[in-house]
Amino acid sequence: APEYVIGDMISPVKSAVGPDYGVLDDRLTAAIHIRFGLPAILPVSVKRQIKKADKISAWLEATQIAGFKVDEADKLFGKPAPDLVNGLRIHLRPPLAVRRDFTARHEQLLKDMDP
Repeated sequence: APEYVIGDMISPVKSAVGPDYGVLDDRLTAAIHIRFGLPAILPVSVKRQIKKADKISAWLEATQIAGFKVDEADKLFGKPAPDLVNGLRIHLRPPLAVRRDFTARHEQLLKDMDP
């Protein structure tokens, strides 16, 4: 969730910032969760599911966009269960169209939250 506010920093940058990055990350995550009606701290089981989805997404991006061979992606991200990835295709779209659609969906979700 902090990526929503500060972008997705690579691990070396996070390490360079030091332990305070973890505190910032946790506080931003809690604030974002609260804003969207989620608990400030997610249960461990939910965090595991999010991590699993992230790894599957990374595997799909690696094999469908970045040109990795399946065995390379398996080594880096773990081999996803076939029933989770079979039939999933990433469809590349123009960045401006993606931004427009994302922004429209985001605005609609915010409207739906407010009475």
